[in-house]
Amino acid sequence: MISPETTIDCSEFKLDAKKVRKFFSRAKVADQRAAHYTLASSLCRTSGTLTFISGKKAQWIIGHLMDGWLVIEDNDGLFLYCPTCNFEPFIY
Repeated sequence: MISPETTIDCSEFKLDAKKVRKFFSRAKVADQRAAHYTLASSLCRTSGTLTFISGKKAQWIIGHLMDGWLVIEDNDGLFLYCPTCNFEPFIY
């Protein structure tokens, strides 16, 4: 677990469109409550918007510890975790 004294340089956590697509192709919906007790929270995050082929829009957030959120137009958010996202810039 990261101590309060620990500082993290988030300037290196950048995802291009290819890495965002790779994250979403590998990520699985996870139970947020269980993740809260078993996974560390990402301190570095990036976010954006995507549009599905159907025209629906979604807001996303992806964290440096391979976690994220996806909120599709007026629906509850989905907590995501990607244990196979062992590529830069993720910390694994």
